[in-house]
This record gives sequence, C-alpha cells and structure tokens, in this order.
Amino acid sequence: MRLFFAIGIPPEIRKRLFEAERRLLEYGGMKGVEEKNLHITLKFLGEVEEKKVKEMEEKAELVARESKGFEVKIQNLGVFPSREKMRVVWAGCEDNGKIRELHERLSDALGRKEERFHPHITLCRIKYVKDKGGIRELLDKREAFGEFHVDSFDLMESILRGGGPVYRVVKKFVLQ
Repeated sequence: MRLFFAIGIPPEIRKRLFEAERRLLEYGGMKGVEEKNLHITLKFLGEVEEKKVKEMEEKAELVARESKGFEVKIQNLGVFPSREKMRVVWAGCEDNGKIRELHERLSDALGRKEERFHPHITLCRIKYVKDKGGIRELLDKREAFGEFHVDSFDLMESILRGGGPVYRVVKKFVLQ
C-alpha cells in the first residue's frame, strides 16, 4: 500500500485554492492537483506492507492523543525548488510551527526522520513555463485562502491511476 499522513482541507478553502490553481495553469504546461485531493502532507511513507499498517496506526493514535488541535492559515503562493527553477507551485501554511511539531512527533513515533519538511499544499507540478513573469506576479501577490481549526489528521492510501492518483482515507486520528 502506498501511504501518507495528511491534514484535510475544508471544502471552502479547497475551492479558493483550486481557483488560484486554475489561474496558474495559463502560465505554462502544468499538471494541477484535483480539488478533492488538496491536502497538507504530514508524512509520506511510500510503499508499506499491509502487515505493518496496524502497528503504524497504533503509533499514530498515541501521537494524536498527545497532540492538541490548532489553527492554521492558508495564504500566499510559493514554488519549489526556487523562483528560477520552478517545478512545484504551493500554498503556504501559517500555524506557529504546529504542523512541523506534529510531523516531528509522527516521525519520532514511526522511526522515520526527514531532513527537510516544509508545510504546504501542492497546487500544481510544472512541466514548462511560458511566462515566468506572470507566475512571479502571482507569487508576489499576497493572497489569503482562509483559516481553519485542525482537529484531526488522516492515514491516506494513494492509488496511482492513469488519470491521476485516487486518495482513500484508511484511518482518521482525532487530536485532543
């Protein structure tokens, strides 16, 4: 099973993000993320044997019980890896370090450390850019997409299909 932990985004914020994504698509060859698939990845696990899933769920449950809910603002656009070599366009998350803290707790519990973690919502992957100036203008425009209370996270399965991935919630974990 191809798995990851994620924070879901409320529908009204997903809609605003998807509208921003559609504006971006005119600036080059890009593959946008489907509106229903927009999320904040907490921890990508990759391929996991089914027999190990239960153990991961138990560890994540302990993390959830020890973690409190928090507020997050979704605002502004950015790119990876840089403004010169744009490959991914994302929306930022402002949360006083709470997403990173949750990520680190999951990493510790699962014994899977990462060097870099930048909380974000991927909007599209760039194949080529027609108008870097246009994209940079959108990046420089300060844009608020909304804020919400994070009270849970999910273990998600990613099923790869020809038309794009299909995500399925394996288990929901409620924060205290």
